[in-house]
Amino acid sequence: MKPGRAFITTCLLSTMAGSYSVAIYAANGWDKNAGLTVQTIFSDNLNLTREDRKSDIGVRVTPSIGLIRDSRYNKLYFQYGLSYLEHSQSEAESDFSHYMTANWHSELQRDWLFLDASANAAQALIARSGASSGDDFNNTDNQTQTFTYYITPYTRHHFGSYADLELRYTHDGVLIESGTAGDSFSNGLSFSFDSGRAFQALSWSVNGSYSQVARDSSDAQDKYRNASARVNYAINRYWAPFVYVAYQDNDFSTSSDNPGGSVYGAGVTWSPRQNLSFELTYNSEGANIGAGVRWNPNERTSLDLSYGNDFLRKAWSFNLSHRQRSSSLSASYSEDFVSTARDELLARETFQQFDNFGNPILDPVTGQPIFITLDSPDLNDETYILKRFTLSYDILIGKRNSVAVSSSYSNREYQVSKEKSDTLSASVNWSRKLAANLNSDLGLSWNSTDSQTSDGASEQWLLNAGLSYRLTAKTTVAFNLQHVEKDGDEDASNYSENRATLTVGTRW
Repeated sequence: MKPGRAFITTCLLSTMAGSYSVAIYAANGWDKNAGLTVQTIFSDNLNLTREDRKSDIGVRVTPSIGLIRDSRYNKLYFQYGLSYLEHSQSEAESDFSHYMTANWHSELQRDWLFLDASANAAQALIARSGASSGDDFNNTDNQTQTFTYYITPYTRHHFGSYADLELRYTHDGVLIESGTAGDSFSNGLSFSFDSGRAFQALSWSVNGSYSQVARDSSDAQDKYRNASARVNYAINRYWAPFVYVAYQDNDFSTSSDNPGGSVYGAGVTWSPRQNLSFELTYNSEGANIGAGVRWNPNERTSLDLSYGNDFLRKAWSFNLSHRQRSSSLSASYSEDFVSTARDELLARETFQQFDNFGNPILDPVTGQPIFITLDSPDLNDETYILKRFTLSYDILIGKRNSVAVSSSYSNREYQVSKEKSDTLSASVNWSRKLAANLNSDLGLSWNSTDSQTSDGASEQWLLNAGLSYRLTAKTTVAFNLQHVEKDGDEDASNYSENRATLTVGTRW
């Protein structure tokens, strides 16, 4: 491990230990958890190759701790697991892996100074088309340890009822253990200046941001500059015309012209109901027409649909969320003109705090497998256009059954190599409560990747079935069977694997 990464790891572990000590001696309002998971894993194809299949038995030990605080001025979610994997095969490398999600929001000075911070640790695929069964057990050298973090202090100031000002500084870092992408760090400044309550009919806003990204693998720095201003006039409760101007100047590696320039335009907002609004815009950049719809009929349902919403290009986006007592539906589509692998890593969280029904997830490490996201970018430093669609539906059937269905599509168009990559995936999982302490799971997932690289196209199927039994209120034992089948254009992309896993997890 590089010295810098070792230092970051030491800091993370020290923070973890300190947070745990605070949790033990803290006053009321702190929720803490600790656990230990031991897994025995058998694979009949350790190296995920079609020829020369080798079997292996390994043991994974994962102690974990967690800390949650939700108060008026401080909100903290911290979950950490340290995994040690030991193989019986001498050719397979044994190592420690870190898994963590930490989010902290603090109001340092009442209604004036704030601080947001986040950190995440996980395993990630180096090459999306490379061999993987969904975790780091196999001996493929296609996964690596990643650390991400960001810290953003900001201040808000109210000029009476006339205007509100927010100034924000953001620093973030992405550390990658191996792969073609190097460590990278970003610094940015942003501000927003908005009209206050005194401006009822005539309202206005001014926004700006500047950020630069430095990478260990290059002396050049990516720079992003944006600014915009908008003035609205409410004729009545239904109609509000507006005018705007925007400026963008970006500097990053690309084989085409960097996006930039200024644009101005006008539009109108129509709100026939309090929870429904439509927006139509016109701008000077090629006479583009933009539109948007926002609908929030209740606290369980929301829909946002827009076209050409960033002033400088044509782009569709939508976000739909609908939740009922026994079902949850979500769907989204977005087009990010400037995206990188570091951006996607920064947006990830290893552990979820809430499920799709909004219920808190307790002790997410104990007894839970740790997966690697298959729909992930290749770990390189290229900039690309990212188009992504996601859909998920969860339903509870009676008191014993639950079904989860999800699918996703992503398209990445790289700006230097001009390569394009499509990833399409779908999965369905059925869980059934067989008895008071006995549960079963059956799942099937499919993933397809089509790339213009030498790896070509590949298709992967994964079938898993398992049983879990709660021995005591705090101890669970589980047995899982898994079969993976992958077919691709290259011989190295053709393999199958059968796996059996016995898990014992306890918490205290």
